[in-house]
Formats: sequence, structure tokens, C-alpha cells
Amino acid sequence: MRHTNQKAFLILSLFVGIFLLFSPILSAEIIYANSGNYSDIQSAIDSASDGSTVIIPAGTHDFGNGHVELIDKRIHIKGTGINTTILQKTGTDADDKIMFRLFMPYEKKGLVISDMKLIDTNAPYTEYSWDNRTVGISFEYGCWDFKAYNLELEGFGYAGIQAAEYIGVEEYDWKQRGVIYNCTFIDNYMPGLGYGVVVEGANNDSWDEPIELGTAYNVFVEDCYFEGHRHHIASVYGSRYVFRYNTGIKDEAPAIDAHGKVFGSETLRGSISFEIYENNISDSNQVESEGVGLTGGYLGVIYNNTFTNYTIGIYLMVADCQIGGDYYPCDYPVPDQINTLHIWGNNYINCTSEVIVGASYPDLIQEDREYFLEEKSGYSPY
Repeated sequence: MRHTNQKAFLILSLFVGIFLLFSPILSAEIIYANSGNYSDIQSAIDSASDGSTVIIPAGTHDFGNGHVELIDKRIHIKGTGINTTILQKTGTDADDKIMFRLFMPYEKKGLVISDMKLIDTNAPYTEYSWDNRTVGISFEYGCWDFKAYNLELEGFGYAGIQAAEYIGVEEYDWKQRGVIYNCTFIDNYMPGLGYGVVVEGANNDSWDEPIELGTAYNVFVEDCYFEGHRHHIASVYGSRYVFRYNTGIKDEAPAIDAHGKVFGSETLRGSISFEIYENNISDSNQVESEGVGLTGGYLGVIYNNTFTNYTIGIYLMVADCQIGGDYYPCDYPVPDQINTLHIWGNNYINCTSEVIVGASYPDLIQEDREYFLEEKSGYSPY
């Protein structure tokens, strides 16, 4: 028996040695940025290797007029806490609208950013302008297995967090996956725009992938608080998202959104799928407001949410085809319109209506054809 155990131990040791030999060596190094200015954070990130943690110190820091850029590194960018590490965007340079721009090719999974507050001090933005499209954190070029948590993002004109796939590299599967959780989004807004989170897919590359619900291939937004946006979450360009266990108040337009095909464009596609459940969403008034407003999203479920103080709980539409007839006429089916949507188990408190189809679309969206007021058979959340 002793010889058998020794032989097994030697085989196991050899296997472990080979695994370590051919596995990437990850650093557990902790690197401290000298301050919260963008140049000091950038220097710390530049010196980091895969597996490192970059710590941004406590204090209220002038982030300046620049941005931090990360390319192809699997690291953790970490503050000391939402109320202790505060980074303020004070610059107005239109070329540096994004504070953290994080490029993550698919072979480098697992980027993490956490434990800090980002504020655009130029807010509130009182007019729509391209120069005002500021963003706190933008995940780009891959978006696989990222995590963003324990963050507060305030005052950005376009979005607190943007998760954007890259368009045009054919060898990758274009299915985002990552999670945004335990975050607070406040007043990320300018007239006509402004989102807590915006999810953007890879356009046709995303649409070429299988369309399914209940999988890991989504941007998950959960256990977050939203206040004062046009939409708390918006999506387009072949996006897929799960929005669950969130609280949202005081939105200007539908609190939860999924766009259809982009108006005026021959090529830009609409949202692919959404799963919206177990959220508590409320507004402060009933002036033409909706809890969920959809102009697209091929496949979706909306269930077990509470909608309070809305004119319409869930409003179903088509993306401007009646106006942009030269691009895609209102002939059924309109490209990327709602196709299979199941709605059940929602609680509507002080809402004038529960589920309404826009008056312009009776031939395009019909109950028991495009949407169903019943549980989706076979569906289970991821």
C-alpha cells in the first residue's frame, strides 16, 4: 500500500509541475498610486503585470483633464472605499471625455475595478452636446469576465458605466459577459441623453451568435441603486443584458430601456435580448412616464418587478419606422423589433396602465404573437 501511495504522489506531483510550467505566471503584487490624479494612476497601471492590484489612495483627488487607459492587462484597480477614494473629473477637454478607458481583448479575462467614487464636476449639463458625452468607466474591446463593484458614479453626461463590444474582429465569439454590482449611479444625464449603465454589442457580429436567455453571456447589472437618469439602463448594437435586484427612482424617460434598430442607419442594429426581474422601480410623478420602454430586443423576459407611480408600467414600441420610412418602412416585421417577450408576475402600484402597445404599432406588436402575458416555459435565470 505504501508503494502505491508513493507512486500516486509522484504522478500527482508531476502533473502539478507540468501545469505550473505551462500556466501563465500571475503576480500578486500590490502597487500604490502616488495620488488619484490620472497621471499617477496611469504610471501605477503601466508598471503592473497580470494579477497585480493597483491601489488608489484615500482622499478627494483632482483627476485633472486626462484619462486612464488600460490595454491587455488582467489587474484589479482598487480604491479604499466609496466614501474615502473620490476622483473628481475637473477638466473640460472634449478629447478626454472618459475617465477610465479599459481595453480587454478576450484572451485577457478578469479585469476588476472597485471601491471608489467618480464625479464629473462639470455637471449638471444643461444642453445636449457631443462634448458633454462624458463617461466614468468604459469597458471596451472584449468585455469578458469583468467586474465593477462598490462604486459610485455621478454627473456623467453619457453614462456612469459603458460596456461596449468592439466591431469587426471575426475570430471572437461576440457575447459579452461581466457583472456590475453594488454600485450607485446618480444624475448621469444631459438633455436627450444620460444613462446609469449603457450596454453596446458588436452589431452584426453579435447577431450572428445564438440568441438565448439564461446564459452567462450577458452584462449583469445587479444590486445597484439608480437615481436621476434618462434611462437607468439603455442598450443597442446587438446588446444582451440582465438587470436584476436593482432599485431605481426619478427617471426622465423609461427607467429601463432596450433600443431597436438605430434610426436613420442602414447598418446599426438593435438590442438582442434582455432579462429584467426582481427590481423595484419608481418615479416621482406620472407625467408621460414608463417603468420599462422598449423599441427593440428580439428576445426578453420581464417578471417579478415592482413599478410605482408610472403612467404605464411596460410600454412596447417600434424604433421610429413610421418616421424613418425611407430607411425601414413599417412593414411587418420591422428589423430588430420585439419578437418574443414574456411578461408575468409584476406588481404595478399607482400606475395608470400596466402593459400598453404604442398606438402607432397595432399591426406590428400583438399579444400572443410578439408578447405573452405568461411565464416563459423552460426559462430559468442564470
